[in-house]
Amino acid sequence: MKEFINSVFNALVSILSHPSEYTWLGWFVFITEWIIALTFIWIFVSLICYIIDSFFRPNALGEGTVVDKNYLPSHTRITMMNTGRSTVPMVIRHPERWSILISSQGKTDWFYLTQSLHDKIKIGQKISISYSIGRLFKGLYVRSVIIQNTNHNES
Repeated sequence: MKEFINSVFNALVSILSHPSEYTWLGWFVFITEWIIALTFIWIFVSLICYIIDSFFRPNALGEGTVVDKNYLPSHTRITMMNTGRSTVPMVIRHPERWSILISSQGKTDWFYLTQSLHDKIKIGQKISISYSIGRLFKGLYVRSVIIQNTNHNES
């Protein structure tokens, strides 16, 4: 990674100090390297922010309202994967998923649950939730829902 950053930086210095020496292909490679570098930086910073925002926060009990329900049917995705000198298809099966959008304190969060619970819950229904609020972005993180005196921790 350090070598990659050094090569991108050296390319920047070289291109900016002698711009007339580079063709359109040199500029294309230069811009592409910068886009890739900035994308990796953005992903890394986003991950760090998410970890700081949501991990090790105290849970609170409260009430939320079911705003929306969602069902994602099972589906299969095929992607190609390089294995040395050949490329082989890799089949990825995604199981069906049920979720509800919960609103509390003016914030919302999706919560994944089982089909039986999804079928019991109605839009507009008030439910008890265990949640935390983020440090940085003050987002809602629903940890569990409590329906009819039954605690369901399904994430």
